[in-house]
Amino acid sequence: MRWLPATITDEFKSHNGFVAVHLLGILPIARFSGAPVSKGEVMRALAEMPWRPFGFAEQPNLIWDAASERHLRVTFHDNRVTASINFEVDNEGRILSAVASDRPRIVGKSVVVTPWPGVFEQYRLFADVRVPSRAEVHWHLPEGQFD
Repeated sequence: MRWLPATITDEFKSHNGFVAVHLLGILPIARFSGAPVSKGEVMRALAEMPWRPFGFAEQPNLIWDAASERHLRVTFHDNRVTASINFEVDNEGRILSAVASDRPRIVGKSVVVTPWPGVFEQYRLFADVRVPSRAEVHWHLPEGQFD
């Protein structure tokens, strides 16, 4: 089977999540929005925080909890969307992994809550800021891992 290139746009703006798929970058073939999409977009943004370390500063919509010395949980709450990500941190303060146990995943016209873990590796300095230069996420599907 031959695949055609597609462009996927996803965002969380003005309290709403949105995903659009365009075939060849111009032909719209799918559009998703609603509460589950909003939650999924917030989870993605939270999981990407190691690439934006200044986002760890005090934010009015973020609640931080330390489950242990090496495990943090960040929850976003804005009275419309609540979403959480769990981080594992090493002894140097680097985030090793981000895990969402309940990230919404679109399957056809349905939404399936699915575990979504990711790892961060190869920390480097960029303009005096240490961030991971490599990351990998996947879905834990019943039939196995989907990258």
